[in-house]
Amino acid sequence: MTRDLNPRLLLRILPAAFLFSLLAACGKSPSPSSPSIQGPRPLRSDTRPDLLLLSIDSYRADDVGDGHRGSPTESLDQLALQGIWFEEAYSLAPLSLASCGTILTGRPAESLGLAFPGGTLRPDSPTLASLLSTAGYETAAAVSSRRVGRTAGLERGFGRFDEPGTQTLDREPQETADAAVKMLGGDASKPLFIWVHLTNRFESTDEKKTTEQQMAYQAGLQRVDRATADILQAFAFRRSPARAVVVAGTYGTELGEHGLVGNGKTLFESAVRVPLILVMPGFGAIRSNVRASHLDVLPTLAAIAGIRVPEGLPGRRLDELATLTGPLDRPLILESRLPEALGEGARVIGFRKGDWKLVEQGETGWLFNLRDDREEIRNLRSTRPLEWTRLKQEREELQKNLLRPFGENTVPGADAARLRSLGYLP
Repeated sequence: MTRDLNPRLLLRILPAAFLFSLLAACGKSPSPSSPSIQGPRPLRSDTRPDLLLLSIDSYRADDVGDGHRGSPTESLDQLALQGIWFEEAYSLAPLSLASCGTILTGRPAESLGLAFPGGTLRPDSPTLASLLSTAGYETAAAVSSRRVGRTAGLERGFGRFDEPGTQTLDREPQETADAAVKMLGGDASKPLFIWVHLTNRFESTDEKKTTEQQMAYQAGLQRVDRATADILQAFAFRRSPARAVVVAGTYGTELGEHGLVGNGKTLFESAVRVPLILVMPGFGAIRSNVRASHLDVLPTLAAIAGIRVPEGLPGRRLDELATLTGPLDRPLILESRLPEALGEGARVIGFRKGDWKLVEQGETGWLFNLRDDREEIRNLRSTRPLEWTRLKQEREELQKNLLRPFGENTVPGADAARLRSLGYLP
């Protein structure tokens, strides 16, 4: 009688290993010398791989676990254990719109018009979807929030785009997964690029105890993981010669560290260090400590698809970074901007280089040595003034160089009416 069982229900009751037997060839476990994701025998003549980009709001780097049965993120953990897992990956801005903009364009958010919540993508900014569409890919997207949808211009290049209806701003991860599964079940005669954006939304208020908010956060991650399992299953069953998957946390979240809960207002590691996972043909399990970021997603997926990357992009291919054997220090600029309409006019900007992390907010500044102080407790600004000055100068120079090919978008943040329409204001 099991032949009549809905395969999606079957996935719910079998261990996560079953999911990856679907992704591996002939039910065998992936090995370093075999493609990490394979599926049924292909029917199409175009041998370019299908591409899945999964972005997840409120997903911290320390929530990638060991994949044990019953883990709240069992499916996501298994992807990390089967693929290339970057343990030092960063979101350049702990805000959903800014992060998704960078992931989809390979450019800093402040060059896109997306540094502020409520921003709109510049009309001259190509996206990964538009590049792949021009190259003959079918493109589709399903997102859990209208904040990263058509109103922000992030539908650019997608032939099909599914977002919450006009009566709601956000929807549950499973609703988005259901929309993505329908897209994945369509015509497989052309290679497909699909972006799925899931949100782990949990109520974060000062009145709630930290333990309650941590429980709500973990429950939200479990809903995201269940939705992910459905998406991966549909992706694995699609008839394709090869597949590649990128999973990127858009930002982390504070869960009581430094007495804070939430995201967007700080650049502490818990808010900006995120999971970044790549599963692609020819690579098995690798854990990399090379510093990576959202800037590296577009060059990676473009290269896997065999298309040229636009000149001037600062990112590098993740598969190449993962195979480096020597040390590589990749300086990163971190930034969070909240508009004055939200009562948070101050800009927070940071710089990560070597063991050091510099953070500025107005006249206030922090300097941390993360080798000795991973929890960012000891501010060394007053005791290491020369280090502070040097890093600040290097940050300013790097920022100029990063923005020079694109120009900074100087449009001010969204007004109160637009922010209210997007749910940022009551």
